[in-house]
Amino acid sequence: MIKCVPCIVLTLQLIMTTAVSTAQLPATKLYKMDMKANEYKVLLSDLAYLTVFNPDGYNNQPYFIDDDHLLMSSDWESAEQTDIVHLDLASKEVIRITETRDGEYSPTIQPDGIQFSVIRQEAESSSNPSQVLWSYPLDRSSIGSALIVDPDNIGYHCWINTHQVALYLVGDPNELILYDLNTQDRYHIAYKVGRALKTDRRGELYYTQQVGSSVQLRKLDPTTMRSKIVTTPLEGNQDFDILPNGFLITSSGARLYIYRPLIDQEWQELIDLGSSGIRKITRIASSKNRIAFVGSE
Repeated sequence: MIKCVPCIVLTLQLIMTTAVSTAQLPATKLYKMDMKANEYKVLLSDLAYLTVFNPDGYNNQPYFIDDDHLLMSSDWESAEQTDIVHLDLASKEVIRITETRDGEYSPTIQPDGIQFSVIRQEAESSSNPSQVLWSYPLDRSSIGSALIVDPDNIGYHCWINTHQVALYLVGDPNELILYDLNTQDRYHIAYKVGRALKTDRRGELYYTQQVGSSVQLRKLDPTTMRSKIVTTPLEGNQDFDILPNGFLITSSGARLYIYRPLIDQEWQELIDLGSSGIRKITRIASSKNRIAFVGSE
């Protein structure tokens, strides 16, 4: 049975990070930093550890509603599978907003701003569980509804507009398609793509793709279905985000890098967080004035 949780709240303590041994911290910890950005540069400050409420659990796939509100996938209070948790960074509250038998991943605000979508993975049944796209209201007023059940091998998703969504389909090879909710039409984009799917202010879709022995970071114009290379991602990394000023942000180890499409020829190091005990940064998300990411120690 699927239900929305009326309100499970815990006070969230924001703790400035210090070097801590890996024996004390599991792999999926969520952090945030404040950000100041203009058309030339980005400054990051005030590193904070967010998931003190679930120190030994899974805390992943952050998505900002706005500067002070963050969604994430977590096994807090649900050790056998993941649900969606809401972090209120202003009031320092943690709210579990779904409770399902199935696992829920990759919370993403829908274009209407009042609902969020998730990848819902079937709990039991087989070694190849279905993974479908589901929608919930942010105000927790209903149990939500399925958006896409065919295909049922959706790994990740990204909204283009109110009726078009980019889907990463799990397979051998994996495939990136554009799905039209109004017509149920599917448009093939690429094979061998990475998990990070992002859109810019113009609605163009950014993704990484393996082409031969190399990897490219590309962008697609969904109106023409034409794509082109933006840059080469850092070696071994498939996670990135697009900042509000149009810069790309990514990571390598404990370092964050930016790429300014109209300025840079290569990625520029932004900050090294290795002295904070963070070994590897993944799953980057941004809002107007903040970034969040998963840090392994």
